[in-house]
Amino acid sequence: MIEFPTVRNAYGGYELLSRIESAMRIFNSRPHWGQVNHVGGEGKEALYKLYPKFNDWLKVYRHYSKAGRFQNNFTRRCGIEVEVNPMQIPFTY
Repeated sequence: MIEFPTVRNAYGGYELLSRIESAMRIFNSRPHWGQVNHVGGEGKEALYKLYPKFNDWLKVYRHYSKAGRFQNNFTRRCGIEVEVNPMQIPFTY
């Protein structure tokens, strides 16, 4: 694992990270999903290339995220969010 720390909101920080990600692709690198990354902007197809078992993961994700529990900006950017059925959201008191 290689980490490239940057100062939040630093001028050119996001652009630098994007260039680093692009340069690391020749090594079949995969960015950390919990950090800032540019994978989502490339769509779902890029995830299939990076993760050979992505389809298996997607089935599990869709099963456990029926109520939208695990959806976030990253899943929306990647186009992998699930349609939330209000009837599947557990009722709590």
